[in-house]
Amino acid sequence: MKGNNCNKTRAFLILIIRNVSIDIYRRRKRQYSLSYEELEEELPESGQNIEDIIITNETFNRVAAIIKELPPSYADIISLKYYYHYEDEEISQILNITLGNIRTRLHRARQNLIKLLAKEQEVTNNE
Repeated sequence: MKGNNCNKTRAFLILIIRNVSIDIYRRRKRQYSLSYEELEEELPESGQNIEDIIITNETFNRVAAIIKELPPSYADIISLKYYYHYEDEEISQILNITLGNIRTRLHRARQNLIKLLAKEQEVTNNE
């Protein structure tokens, strides 16, 4: 056993921390939800419209939920790449797979994500 510095252990811990962070975020979100008027008072005048901020947050939450529907190997690699901003080489070390495999998985994960987003959009349009 290589100890605590093993790449697999590091990747495992990252994924656990991510999931726990999401749980904490959701708990706080429910606990500290504000009304629209309260939210307008709380936000500083940044030039960005409150509706745009809300739409951006909703979009992010929907995409995050759809990423969770992906197979774990795809969801993990997308999370490491776009949420944690790791470079391909770092992801390769964390997951202990080749750079070519990283690129292939990222491509397939993005394709699956696009399909799932298209399905959701289709369902939304039909409602």
